Amino acid sequence: MAILIASTLLETETEAWYSFYVDTMEDVKGLPTSKSTGSSYKVKKFAKPASQAYCIEMAAQYVLDGADEWRLLYAIRDDVADAILKNVEEIKRLVANTSASEQAAAQSASAANASAIAASKSERISTENASSAAASERASRDSAADARTSEGNALNYMNRTADIANQVAGSAASINFAFGPDADGRFSFFVRRSS
Repeated sequence: MAILIASTLLETETEAWYSFYVDTMEDVKGLPTSKSTGSSYKVKKFAKPASQAYCIEMAAQYVLDGADEWRLLYAIRDDVADAILKNVEEIKRLVANTSASEQAAAQSASAANASAIAASKSERISTENASSAAASERASRDSAADARTSEGNALNYMNRTADIANQVAGSAASINFAFGPDADGRFSFFVRRSS
């Protein structure tokens, strides 16, 4: 057990503000207070509130409070401090990995969002294409029906023209001239030669 007075300040006839160094936590219990000059290590004056003691064993800081008790402010045991110092690189690596994982997750989320937008656009384009295909199919059916109607009308006109040409040819025997298709299929005016 060792107690060292590092400094004494604000002294009066009966009290002083002390700064102590002690070896163990047990040594803190024997330090002077505002009502006692100490049990294991006697001083001549009482300790003022806010006096300090540093415990080497625990790397702990104590302060004498207004209720006349030595209060622990903070402490780190030697083995814990050593472990922290030895593992600083591991802690840095973990922090870096966590940061990299967060960035990768953010990039993955961004890529997923972009994929969802692209899928939505593709779906919309596909729907538009399906609508266009259906409209084209209807137009093709309508065009086919119109083509069949036109073909029927053309055949009808051709048959009527042939009927008229036959009628004209039948009448040609009685007249000296006639109208009708020539050898090339053109509608022509014919003159009958007398025999």
